[in-house]
Amino acid sequence: MKATYFGTTSNELKANRLVDKISGTIHPKFRFPHTGSIELTEDTLRLEGWEDLALGEIERVACEYD
Repeated sequence: MKATYFGTTSNELKANRLVDKISGTIHPKFRFPHTGSIELTEDTLRLEGWEDLALGEIERVACEYD
């Protein structure tokens, strides 16, 4: 399975200014600096250009609004 992702870390989100939050309502690329294709394999979540995560390493996934 492949798709496109927009991602960030919680520390990057905390550092966002008001203008970043407003710009993010226009398009996620303005608030989430990491983007590329995402691929889920049997044992890995591959975020192109950012991270490869072993599924066993993932402790928590959250979807939150601020």
